[in-house]
Amino acid sequence: MRSVWPCAACTAHRDRAIGDEHLLLALTTRPGPAAEALAEHGVTAPEVERVLYGGGGERAAG
Repeated sequence: MRSVWPCAACTAHRDRAIGDEHLLLALTTRPGPAAEALAEHGVTAPEVERVLYGGGGERAAG
């Protein structure tokens, strides 16, 4: 988990806090068993970003 935390901080963009969604995004971008297991179920970094930020890098309204 220690190696995921800095990555989660980078994925937080302009958010004020690191949330579960940032940890999920970090887990999908770091090579390893977690990323592999998530990818087997269709959870990839691009898909997580699309859901979180609407595909354009900005947080989706709502």
